[in-house]
Amino acid sequence: MIWQMIKKQLLIFLRRPSQLQLLVGMPILFIGILGFALGGFISGDSTSSIKMDVALIEHGNETEQIEQFIHDAKESGMTSEEVDNIQKNAAQFAPVGLLEKEVFNKMEDVLQVDRINPSQKAKTLTEDDYTVVMEIPEQFTYDTLEHIFMDAKKVRPSIQIYKNEGSRLYTAAFVDILEEFQKQVTLMSFVNAHGMSQDVLNIDTDAIVEEVETTQFGKPVSSIEYYTIGMAMAYVLFVATLTGFWAYYEKKVHVFNRVITGNISRWIYLLGVFLAGTLIAFIHLMVVYGIALLLYGVVLPDILAMLFVTWAVSLAVGGLAAMLAAISYRMDSQVIINLFASFVIYILAFVGGSFFPVGDYSDIIRLIGDATPNGAGMSAYLTIMRGGHIGDVIPLVMSPILFGGIMLLAAFACFPKRGGEI
Repeated sequence: MIWQMIKKQLLIFLRRPSQLQLLVGMPILFIGILGFALGGFISGDSTSSIKMDVALIEHGNETEQIEQFIHDAKESGMTSEEVDNIQKNAAQFAPVGLLEKEVFNKMEDVLQVDRINPSQKAKTLTEDDYTVVMEIPEQFTYDTLEHIFMDAKKVRPSIQIYKNEGSRLYTAAFVDILEEFQKQVTLMSFVNAHGMSQDVLNIDTDAIVEEVETTQFGKPVSSIEYYTIGMAMAYVLFVATLTGFWAYYEKKVHVFNRVITGNISRWIYLLGVFLAGTLIAFIHLMVVYGIALLLYGVVLPDILAMLFVTWAVSLAVGGLAAMLAAISYRMDSQVIINLFASFVIYILAFVGGSFFPVGDYSDIIRLIGDATPNGAGMSAYLTIMRGGHIGDVIPLVMSPILFGGIMLLAAFACFPKRGGEI
C-alpha cells in the first residue's frame, strides 16, 4: 500500500514535464552562470582577474643618493658606530628598492609597473593607461634615510600618487598596499632606532613549538564544483514545496477522500508523501550531479559518501514535504507552501551558502547554516570534494537526518485526525 502512495506521487511529477524541466534546468543553468562569473571569488584566486597598471616616475638616482648620504654621515661628526650602522643598513632602508623588492616583485601577477621618464609626466597623466601614477621626488631616498638615521622628528618625505578616477576600486586597493608597506618601513625604523637587529622582523617558523591546528582536507574546490553543490542544495528544496502542493491539491479534487474511503489510513497517506518526497529529492540530486558531470566535469570523488549525504538530504526534503502538506491540510490553504517557495527557500539557500560562502565571514552564520538541512548537506559535500570520506561527514549529515525525522513527527502531530475537518 505504501508503494501505491509513492507511485501515485511519482506519476504526478512525470505527467508534468515542465516542472521537471525547471527543477533540473534551473540549477544547471545557474551552475554555469555563477560558476564562470564568480570563479576567482570562490576559488580564492581572485587576483587572477585583477591587473593594476602602475606608472613609476622617479626623479633622481637612488644609488647616488645612498652614496651621498653615507658620505655626508661621515662628514657630520657622527660616531664610528653610527656611521658603521648607516653603511651597513642604508641600502636596506632605501625606499624605492625596498618598494620594488617587497611589493612590486612579490605582486608581479597583479601589478604591472612601468618606469616613466620624468619628461613624459604630463603626457602620462593625460592618458588613461594606468591605474595609478607614482611620482617620487628628487631627494626622496636621501630625505627618507635622514629621517630614519639622523632626525626622526623631521617631516617624513612623501610620494605623490595620481589616481585614475575610472578605477576607484583598484586605486583604493593600491593605496591600501602602500599603507601596509609604510607600516612595515616604520617598524623597521623603530627597530633600527632602538639598536635592535632587523632579524627580529623575520619569523623563524622552525622555532615555533606550539601546536598548530591545520585543515585536514586541503584540496581546493573550483567555482563550478561549489555552485554545483550550492544550486543542487537550493533547488532540491523546491521538491518539498511541489510534493506538498500536489498532496494538498489531492484534497481539493477529493482524491484524498477517495483514499480514506478505500480504508487506507491517513498516516499511511502522509508516510507516502514523506517517502515520495524523499525518493524524488534523491532522484533530483542524482540527475543534477549527473548532468553536471557531463557538462562541467564535476566529480564527487567518494561515491559511497556522496550517496550517503544525498540520502540524508533527501530525508530532510521528504520530512519537509510531509510537514508542508500537513500544515496545508490543517489550515485548508496553500499559503504556507507559497510562502516557503517564494521566501523561506531563498533565506535557507543564503544562510546555507548556496550563493557564496557566507560562513567564511561570520562564525554565527556558519553555525546557523550547518543547522539547516541544505547548509549541512553543502558542508558535507564540500568535505567530500576536499578529500573527505564517509566517516568525516557523519557528524554533518546528522543534522538533515534529525531534521527529516522531526518534520515527519511534527507532520503526524499536525495532520487532521479522523473526525477532524478535512
